[in-house]
Amino acid sequence: MKLGPYRIHRMIQDINSNAMILHAFRANRPVVYQRYGLTARECALLEVSSIEAMAELGVHPNLQMKFLRACVRGPAGGNGKGALSAFLTRLTGQS
Repeated sequence: MKLGPYRIHRMIQDINSNAMILHAFRANRPVVYQRYGLTARECALLEVSSIEAMAELGVHPNLQMKFLRACVRGPAGGNGKGALSAFLTRLTGQS
């Protein structure tokens, strides 16, 4: 597995550790992507978020799950608790 650019990993970590950045991400992803200096290709691959796209970016599997958690809103107003099942579905191809 190739290691992805630091700025992508830093963005995902910040999204998951800072509520203000998470809120900004959920409200307007392109603004957050721009803040971290992501290229158009990187942004497009993050929007796809497939296993293949994340592998092309070199995103660590743990950070893939964290990114998906930020993208998925759980039943309790956006806490992301539905992300694990979405991540497993993505891995197994089963719904």
